[in-house]
Amino acid sequence: MASGTRSLGGNGQAHTLPASRRVSLALLIHLCSCGALLAFAGCHMAGSGYRPSPISSTQQRQEIEKLAPIGTSRSEVERRLKDAGIEVTPGVSERIAYCDLWNRTGGERWVLNVALLFDEAGNLSETRPAQSETGIFTGNLPHE
Repeated sequence: MASGTRSLGGNGQAHTLPASRRVSLALLIHLCSCGALLAFAGCHMAGSGYRPSPISSTQQRQEIEKLAPIGTSRSEVERRLKDAGIEVTPGVSERIAYCDLWNRTGGERWVLNVALLFDEAGNLSETRPAQSETGIFTGNLPHE
C-alpha cells in the first residue's frame, strides 16, 4: 500500500492521504494555531498599555547604564532596575538577563530591547541589543 495516513471515511472504508496533503494539513493547522495565538497576544498587549519605546536601543542601554553602571553586581542591577520600573527576565544562564518592559509613570509600558551581560564574578560587564536588527540586504554576497 502507498505510504500515508489511514483513516476511516464516512462509509467505513479506509483511505490514505498522500504525503503532500498531510504536509498541507499540518501546515494549515499550525498556521491557524499561530494566528489564534497572535490574535490573543495582540488583544492582550493592546489592552495592557504596551508600546514600543520612543527611544532607540542605544538610548535604552544608556539609560539602563545610568541606573546600573558597568561593574555593578547582578543583585544590585536587578534591584535598581526594579525600583526604576524596569522588568528584568533571567536568561538561559547567570551570565545574561533581558530588560523587557519599562513601567513608566502615567501608566505607559515601553517595550525594551536590552540584554544585560554579566562576567564570571556576576558583575554587569556589557549591555547589548536583545534582538538583532533585520532588513533587506542589497549588497553583494561574499563568495565561498
